[in-house]
Amino acid sequence: MNSASLISAVEDVLSQGCGLLDAVDPDTYGAELEGPPSSSIGAHYRHILDHFQCLLDGIRSRCINYDARRRSPIIETSSAAATVAT
Repeated sequence: MNSASLISAVEDVLSQGCGLLDAVDPDTYGAELEGPPSSSIGAHYRHILDHFQCLLDGIRSRCINYDARRRSPIIETSSAAATVAT
């Protein structure tokens, strides 16, 4: 797969992410869910988005480093911030 095809595929998946963010109530997005492990939709979305950011950065630099994730806490609690980052 060439870089252009990969970027197009990433854009398609992130577009689906925008659909999710539009569909989820902002309070629900950041709310911690009950049960082990306690987490939120936002925490999971941030984790996924971090990997996409590393992938896109790596395409440019020709070195993908998933350990260099940004882990922005605002994306975990704010669906608006997650939409901007997406």
